[in-house]
Order: sequence, then structure tokens, then C-alpha cells
Amino acid sequence: MQEILGIVKLKDAQLRYVRWGEGPKTLLCFHGFGLDKDSFFRLASMLSNEYTIFSFDIFFHGLSTFKSKGGVVTKSFWKDIMTIFLKENNIKRFSVLGFSMGGKFALATVEAFPAMIANLILIAPDGIKVSRWYKFATSTFFTRALLKENIKKPFIYFKLVKIARKLGLAQKSVARFANTQMQTRNQRELVFNSWTAFRKLTFDIDEITETLVRQRIKVFIFLGNHDKILQEADLADFVGKIPGAKLKVLNSGHSNLVDNVELFLAANQRYFSEFDHL
Repeated sequence: MQEILGIVKLKDAQLRYVRWGEGPKTLLCFHGFGLDKDSFFRLASMLSNEYTIFSFDIFFHGLSTFKSKGGVVTKSFWKDIMTIFLKENNIKRFSVLGFSMGGKFALATVEAFPAMIANLILIAPDGIKVSRWYKFATSTFFTRALLKENIKKPFIYFKLVKIARKLGLAQKSVARFANTQMQTRNQRELVFNSWTAFRKLTFDIDEITETLVRQRIKVFIFLGNHDKILQEADLADFVGKIPGAKLKVLNSGHSNLVDNVELFLAANQRYFSEFDHL
């Protein structure tokens, strides 16, 4: 499968991506936290005859960089840089896939280009249900300062997590995240940059669902039954408002969900027939 690397530039930002496949349809993919554009290589291999796949390095991940005053990726900035990308690649209609943190960028793309989108594929997506812990950590200058201080002095963060757990303000998944994603300085810097820079990527879910219904965008959602971050009940209202939305719960946790989605699709080829432009 041929691999072509690309880059989109806007102001001080560089958005890197890879293009796979030569299919007549187009699919844009956005990975999860701590991953990169190669996360969807196996999926692209399965779809390469039907789709041309563009997989992005989200800012601060892989080779993509973001530097601007305030350090915040706004929805208007995202629309501007994606407009450049779509124009440069002569893309008129496309589908969008987002896993975990990449769900925010998938939803931002839907919001920016509703009339151009055929399908929305979400894998345990961020952006629909907002974690109380994430909101607390990024909503004020004071808490963001604490998060930044945590880069050099992580004991502060771990102490807060311990207190929050005792008070019932944080789930076990928060402590698990701390233990797996906050151990090294590089990991903590990635958390700080991603959490603070992407904090403006929030959505009015009622407006999003109205857009999906009005534009007749097909919606596919994959969740894991062992996922402690996002569960089926968290998306019940969202799914219920979208006629024809397909929700599939796989025997999986969060971190390995993309792998299990790929295995499911490989064994259920008829699902591909639903990934179709209208």
C-alpha cells in the first residue's frame, strides 16, 4: 500500500498527515492521546481499495506542532487549517473517524463542514461526555497553573488525585490514568499541552445531533465493554437522537479498542457497505 506524507501549514502550526490507498471515497482519521497517525495503518490496509485514507498527527503528537499566542486550538483555527487541507487535496466530500481524543477533532470537523460529510465513525470518543476531572483541571487559570507545575513536581497531581478519590470526586480511571500517563516528564508535558490547548474544543451536543440528522450523516459508534473511560450509558442520549445510528459494543478495553474494531470489521465485511457516500 502506497504511503504519501503531507503537511498543512497555518501561522506557526504544522499539521502532518499520511495518505494511504487509492479508493474513490475519502476518510479522514484522528487518533487518540499518546498515539500518532500510524494508529490506523491496519484499518487503512483493509479499506485501501475503497477509500483514500488521510490519517493525521494531532498537534503535540507525532510530527505535528502548534505554537500560537495563548496556545489554544480554537474551532475557528481548526476550520481554517482544515479548509487549507481540503483545498490542497481537492476533497469535496468525505467521512470522518475519531478515536478517543480524536473524537474532538472529528466533531470539530463535522461542525465546520457539515454539508461535506458522508459518515461519522466514532471510537470511544471524547467530546460528547466531558470528564469532570478534565473540566476541573483545565477550566481556570489556577488549575491550569497547577497542571503545569505538575510537570516538574508530579507529587502535587498524585496528591490531588488521591484526595479526589477519597472524596468521591474522581473515578478509578483517573487514578489509572495518573499511573500510566503521568509517570515521565515527557508524558506530563504531553498531558498539559493537550489538555490545555484543546480545552476550547467543546460542543453543544444538541446542535451536533441536529446537524447530523439534518445533513443525513450516517453515524457509527464503537465502544468497549471493559472501557472505564466511556461506557454505553454515557452515549445513550446522543445515539437515541440520531435515527439509524449504529452502536457496536465490543469485548475490549479502551487502549486496545482500535485493534478490536479492526478485527471486528475484518470479520464483518458487510459493515463496509454502510460506510458509503450518500
